Amino acid sequence: MTYMLLPGLSDKFVMLFLFVLAIIFGSLRYARVFGNNTAVQMIIALALAYFACTYEPFANVLYANLSLILWFFVVMFFVIFIREAVGIGKGGDHKLNAYIYGALMLILITIGVNELGKLGISSIPFFGSIENLALFFGVLLIIGLFYAAYKSGGGGQPSVT
Repeated sequence: MTYMLLPGLSDKFVMLFLFVLAIIFGSLRYARVFGNNTAVQMIIALALAYFACTYEPFANVLYANLSLILWFFVVMFFVIFIREAVGIGKGGDHKLNAYIYGALMLILITIGVNELGKLGISSIPFFGSIENLALFFGVLLIIGLFYAAYKSGGGGQPSVT
């Protein structure tokens, strides 16, 4: 016997609806597109979540990958919790913050590529193989390092004495 919350309303739909509603509402609150008007944000989030969850291909893909998506959010909330607990990002030494963020991103990318390999995912849309994705992130990391060096003002013109 399957559990039905309401007649004609499955628990799969309710679970996906609440998940999408939380993501959309949180995004609207964070972006402040409509100011602090919570009622408008909730109405838009309800409408978008309903239409997203009634579209069967989206609902099937989301339900099939929900465990991976939830793990992503668990890791992100953990990183944010650690960041707030340690006090990273509240002014202070920006170089240290950049190093910590860089190390966290490198660790998360490494774990992500490792997990993709364990899951047997060998091809990713737009990037192709996992190696191409790792190369892309590596190039982004190098560009970020050069940009950070440029913004820090280090390595400027040599002084003439």
